[in-house]
Amino acid sequence: LIAQNKPGEAFAYAERAKARTLLDVLDTGRINITKAMTGEEREQELIGYHQMISLNAQIRRESSRPKPDAERLADFKASLQKARLQRDVFQANLYAAHPELQLKRGETRVLNTEEAADLLPAADTALLEYVVTGNKTFLFVLTKTTKQNQSAPDLKVYTIHITEKQLASRADGFRRQLAEHDLDFRSAATQLYDVLLRPAQVQLAGKSNVVIVPDGALWLLPFHALQPGPDRYLLEETAVSYAPSLTALRQIVRLRRGRDSSAASTSLLALGNPTVGEQAPIRAKLADRDMRLDQLPQAEAEVSGLGQLYGSKQSRVYTGADAREDRLKAEAGKYDVVHIAAHAVLDDASPMYSHIVLS
Repeated sequence: LIAQNKPGEAFAYAERAKARTLLDVLDTGRINITKAMTGEEREQELIGYHQMISLNAQIRRESSRPKPDAERLADFKASLQKARLQRDVFQANLYAAHPELQLKRGETRVLNTEEAADLLPAADTALLEYVVTGNKTFLFVLTKTTKQNQSAPDLKVYTIHITEKQLASRADGFRRQLAEHDLDFRSAATQLYDVLLRPAQVQLAGKSNVVIVPDGALWLLPFHALQPGPDRYLLEETAVSYAPSLTALRQIVRLRRGRDSSAASTSLLALGNPTVGEQAPIRAKLADRDMRLDQLPQAEAEVSGLGQLYGSKQSRVYTGADAREDRLKAEAGKYDVVHIAAHAVLDDASPMYSHIVLS
């Protein structure tokens, strides 16, 4: 599609692929995403699901007979069509009642270029989506341009000539340099910026906010630490945020707008430098044998500084033994911003088994 100069269609394909990936991750992690549903809703969904399976099986059996009964087959097909319509109505009502469920299931409708442009609050924002393939990587950049006093979406695709294996090696090497406080990281930071972002520098010029949708090994790459120039980090030039896909971002924005703003009594919840139990280092080494869960005094200073920045009336900060998992789960939904400064264990093979180490 890119070779045929159809960037819009290529973008839509990339979004569908990311939705499929999200479903695979949720399935592999065996995550229960029906908790928001009532018992009656779960039962009704299960009944409809089994009904369609049964009807499909009856159609296959009747069709495989030497002399299928045409009338019987027509009845089965009519019943299946009716069951599908009932399923569609049920799902529409279900997702209206539980909009977050549609996002978690990866079943939101894939957005097109014009709809993606609606996520751009102003001309100073850019949406970046990467697609990593075996032999090369593609970068989709969506911005807004003004023509005849009207804003219009500007979607461009950049081809980055680097193999998936080379990209994974360089991204992992850079991340390890940062983790090990290797002072030679600056060279890699500049090189990765040149590879991944400089091709789009003209379109990104003057942008103060970029939203990045990574792919493959780029999920482990801290883009904000890349360097467009000597001793200059990307984060110093623009605000950087991440999203699993632009379709998911649209749904997240909708959910945020639908929240009752009065429900958030304070703006910031921050947890830092949790007290690590005896079992945590053992579990961490199962995922990464080089993983160390040392104390993080800088993390404690980090969240304390944020608390001062927001003010005591607008923030809640927990450190040490108070930075507990149960507190995070109980209070996170009440705040606009959740900031965690702690060790994390990444499981690239089964992402849903990745976790943050808390008290």
